[in-house]
Amino acid sequence: GRLVLATSHHIGLHRLPPLLRAFTRAHPQVALDIQFLDSEVAYEEILHGRAELAVITLAPETAEPVRAVPVWDDPLDFVAAPEHPLARQGTVFL
Repeated sequence: GRLVLATSHHIGLHRLPPLLRAFTRAHPQVALDIQFLDSEVAYEEILHGRAELAVITLAPETAEPVRAVPVWDDPLDFVAAPEHPLARQGTVFL
């Protein structure tokens, strides 16, 4: 069979490769069709039945019958230019 997977470029290039390798080894009969899209567009592809699975960030409120399951935590780092006043602070809070 065929599985249409929609994902963002970042996730598809940095997070999914080891998982997709394991999936294709376990299911060699499945042809993966990977679509690199913005998360909002990938969600719309799911809603309209043009993709079976999406791995996205910044998902909107999910509507029935879509089911969203957190896959992993993705920590964010704050980065400031060396000359910026925030660079001299020990801890930065948003």
